[in-house]
Amino acid sequence: MKNGEVIEIRRIRQEILKKYDHDSSKLLKHYKELEANLRASGRYKFAESRPNNKSV
Repeated sequence: MKNGEVIEIRRIRQEILKKYDHDSSKLLKHYKELEANLRASGRYKFAESRPNNKSV
């Protein structure tokens, strides 16, 4: 990745964090709601996560 792209990604990340008052709980809630809406739309496929199996 070029340096300019990294700077742009960091700028966008900062904008998103600012929108949610740098509160990780608010940000996580937003992403969970977004995921639920995308799943409900039926337009996207999601990989289902497997249970955490520590014996493997």
